[in-house]
Amino acid sequence: MRPSIVYLSLSVASCLIRAAPALAAPPAGTHFLAELDGGAVLSGSGGPAVRAAFGAGGKFKGFPVRFYLLGQVGASSYVASPARELSGWLGREQGSFYDFALGPRLYLPIIGPLRVFVEGLFGASLASGTYEEAGLARLHAYEWLALAQLSVGLQWRLFHEFSWGVRAGLAFNETGLTGIARSAGVHAAARPGLMTGVTWHF
Repeated sequence: MRPSIVYLSLSVASCLIRAAPALAAPPAGTHFLAELDGGAVLSGSGGPAVRAAFGAGGKFKGFPVRFYLLGQVGASSYVASPARELSGWLGREQGSFYDFALGPRLYLPIIGPLRVFVEGLFGASLASGTYEEAGLARLHAYEWLALAQLSVGLQWRLFHEFSWGVRAGLAFNETGLTGIARSAGVHAAARPGLMTGVTWHF
C-alpha cells in the first residue's frame, strides 16, 4: 500500500512541476480590440454621443508603443440656437452626425496598467439638421462631409482582456452646411466631445 501512495505522490508532484512554468508565464499578447463608448458632444447646447470601434495591431519587440489600425462608427446629436446679437436667425436647430472613420491609434504605457493613447482618424460624416422658427416653414437638410478626428485618452487595463477609459476628442468637418443654421454661427466646424467606455482585448 505504501509504495502505491509514494508513487501517486511522486506522480502528482511531477505534474505540478511540469505545469508550474505554464502557470507562471505571462499571458500572451493581444492583437485585436473592440470598444464601446458613450458620452456627450459639446456643440451648441450639447447632446448625447456614442461610438463603437474595432482595431487590429501590436508592437515591435523592445519598443514600448503599441500600434493599432482602428475603424469606428459614431453617432451624436445636438440642439442649438444662434446668438441673437450675432445673427438674425431667431429659431432653434437640432441635428445629428453619423461618423465613419479609419486611422491609427498609438498606446504608450505610463505606469502599471495605466496607458495614454492618441488617435487620428479620417472618413466621412452624414450630417443632418432641422431648423424651426416661428412664422417660417420647417427647414430640413442633410449632406455628406469629409471628416478628420483627433482624440486623446487614458485607459486603465483592469484585466488582461478588459480596460476602462476616458477620452476627449475633436471632430473636424469640411466647410459646408453641416446643419441648417451653419451660416448663422449655431455651431463651429470642430465638434468637441467627452466620452467614457470599455475595451475588450483579444
